[in-house]
Amino acid sequence: MTLEERVSYVLQLLDGLAVEVRVEPMGGQGGGVCKLKGKLLVFIDIDADIESQYAWALSALAKSSDLETMYILPEIRGDLERRGV
Repeated sequence: MTLEERVSYVLQLLDGLAVEVRVEPMGGQGGGVCKLKGKLLVFIDIDADIESQYAWALSALAKSSDLETMYILPEIRGDLERRGV
């Protein structure tokens, strides 16, 4: 599974969890995860490298829900575990 496919998969999971995701150009400097009015909001920098985009998407997934109760592809779950989530 390519990194692009992993990013797409994680963004689909976030969409299913009703997490707002904004994919916008931010000059390649990053992205972010925050709560706004009690809802999780994720910014993915379209100008950033794919590794950074994936890191922000994983970070948002880790903060969004109880990961033990949902199905996540083994490759993605392994990446979460390697990051200490």
